[in-house]
Amino acid sequence: GSITLVCLLLFTLNTSALANVDNNLENYVENEPVFGLTKITEKDIYLNWLNANNEELMAQGYTLKQVQEIRNIDLENKFQELGKLSDNDLASRGYTKEDISIIQQYNGEPIYENSEILNVLASNELSGWYTTANGYSCSTKQIGMRYNWRWDRAPIVLSTDVAVVAWKAIDKNLGFPDASVLSTNSASSSPTRAYLRYANPSTEVIEDYENVSVDIRGIDNTAVVQFPMETSSGLYVKSGYLQLVLTASNFEFNSALFGGNYGHTIISFTGDFTYDVKSDHSVTIGPVSKVSTTFADEIRMYTDGSWK
Repeated sequence: GSITLVCLLLFTLNTSALANVDNNLENYVENEPVFGLTKITEKDIYLNWLNANNEELMAQGYTLKQVQEIRNIDLENKFQELGKLSDNDLASRGYTKEDISIIQQYNGEPIYENSEILNVLASNELSGWYTTANGYSCSTKQIGMRYNWRWDRAPIVLSTDVAVVAWKAIDKNLGFPDASVLSTNSASSSPTRAYLRYANPSTEVIEDYENVSVDIRGIDNTAVVQFPMETSSGLYVKSGYLQLVLTASNFEFNSALFGGNYGHTIISFTGDFTYDVKSDHSVTIGPVSKVSTTFADEIRMYTDGSWK
């Protein structure tokens, strides 16, 4: 069922190891296997709203005010503003030669489902990783995963986004221990953390970073991070991760199941998000986005760091 996000535990995060900003995005990707790779696009999200009538949007959970805001989105004007930039400026923002040609040929005509201009909207790659960050590794006493996201360029509308990871622990006897015997450790040195990297949309260069609080809801076995996509100085959240590590108190792990998802919106959304945790531990977020962006199957992480 649909669950309203509630902050039960606020985690403080370690900043001492993050003294320098690295402008090379590739240095943020660990040289380890990736699983569960998927992608969301602004185009899919926009079309989901464009193709639904007001009653259908309200049935999804949007308020009348939000529906009216969706109907008032002026993407035509935003694309025309992009068209005023030079080729070099557009290239610096991450647009390809083909994108630039499409932008420059756009004359402000109404946008429909098959409009070519929608193809220049941003996309976001999502993945789960086994990580050894900060000395952490899987064992019979602790197990976890890192859920990453990375935009290829700045989304054309920036509001509030959310990432969610759901989990289920499995003990060495293949039982399912209650969440009360698990710990996610709120100490500042804890490997459970969320980390955002801010880029200048005009250059795509990382200029800042931030540790943010993670909401852990043990009763639902979920970890959530919700954040504004744009700073007061005009930077945007280009990439980040939500890393969740479970620690066993009085049992030993066999493995743990994880599922993750990311929600992006192009309206000014305030208040709680809702999300559904499915039986396979995948997560669907709404009403931020009804686009399916879950892992296709549950990810089962073992104590030796392997998965299936």
